Amino acid sequence: MVIEGTCYINREREKGEKGRVCVTGAGGYCASWVVKLLLSKGYTVHETVRDPDDEKKNGHLKKMENSSNLQLFHADVMDYDSLSRAISGCEGVFHAASPVPSGQLTDFQKELVDPPVKGALNVLKASHEAGIKRVVLVSSMAAVVNNPKWPKDIHMDETCWSEMPSCKTAEVTRDYPRLEGKIHALVDVRDVAEALLLVYENPKAAGRYIWVAYSLKFREMAEIIKRRYPNFEYTTEFTDEKGNKEFNSEKLKSLGWKFRPLEDTLVDFVEYLHEAGLLKWKESF
Repeated sequence: MVIEGTCYINREREKGEKGRVCVTGAGGYCASWVVKLLLSKGYTVHETVRDPDDEKKNGHLKKMENSSNLQLFHADVMDYDSLSRAISGCEGVFHAASPVPSGQLTDFQKELVDPPVKGALNVLKASHEAGIKRVVLVSSMAAVVNNPKWPKDIHMDETCWSEMPSCKTAEVTRDYPRLEGKIHALVDVRDVAEALLLVYENPKAAGRYIWVAYSLKFREMAEIIKRRYPNFEYTTEFTDEKGNKEFNSEKLKSLGWKFRPLEDTLVDFVEYLHEAGLLKWKESF
């Protein structure tokens, strides 16, 4: 979601600096790719992390190209003052951090809903006080998919919002069968980063955006990978389930968003697993 504001900067840009932005939760998966892209485009980035000295979680940020344009801030979205310090002096904010509880929930509202709401409000308040020109809030498809009233023959778009009772039910009953037959929304994280920068830089961008590149089943993913890696052993134990949900990203595409071919994403994924030592060529896939 894109939120507009009035920008006032009480400093001059450094020579060659495209702009100064803050990325919350910079050590996270999605946010890290956003940071990498921003640095490659000439931005100076204020990164908020809970522990700047935690090399295991945040060391990769310091190894990025143009990392001299990074400034790490010890901050927590639940702590307004720490956020305010990190956002001060910036022109834009990418809010990608969200408190996520671990383990079984005992209080859905208190543990899963209230913390990210408070965190987002803290970010918006600090952004307003700092005169930020644009805030990009990164959300989850969970804010879209749990709407039982949405017509089954229409792809979900930006007007579709999850309903709280359905979210609670989904959280209580959720499980993740490894080879379930439902259609899954898929998008390359690099294309997500491109989309976030697009809506930040494009003056026409406003409101909510859904970025889903492809919708397909695990069976279909396996068939694509098998064409490239035929020597793996592939399971045939896929389930077929009803109740599939698909999404409409035309609003984002109208701004010029483009995404990678599906095979490129899947092949890069397999190659990464191999390079990371998580997948050996002689093992079953």
